[in-house]
Amino acid sequence: MLYAPLLLLLLYCYYYYLYLYYYYYLYYYYYYYYYYYYYYYYYYYYYYYYYYYYYYYYYYYYYYYYYYYYYYYYYYYYYYYYYYLCFCPCPYLCFYFYSCFYLYLYC
Repeated sequence: MLYAPLLLLLLYCYYYYLYLYYYYYLYYYYYYYYYYYYYYYYYYYYYYYYYYYYYYYYYYYYYYYYYYYYYYYYYYYYYYYYYYLCFCPCPYLCFYFYSCFYLYLYC
């Protein structure tokens, strides 16, 4: 009869610490779960950040490349007709070109 309350107390302590053990186990389980979740979240966030960074970098690179290509194309285009008009051996033939007519005025 004297051992029954002691046995109940031991069982109570056993299940109580077992409950605490699983409680903290689940607590740390979810803690590390969310820790790795946010870790991979920021990992992919920075991955896409640098991805779009380089995307826009190459986008502006090709934009300015196209712009300067376009600029030099027309630069040589007008240089060619300017040279053709100013040093044309037969200037009257040059007037047949409509664009050359305006450039001839600046020679």
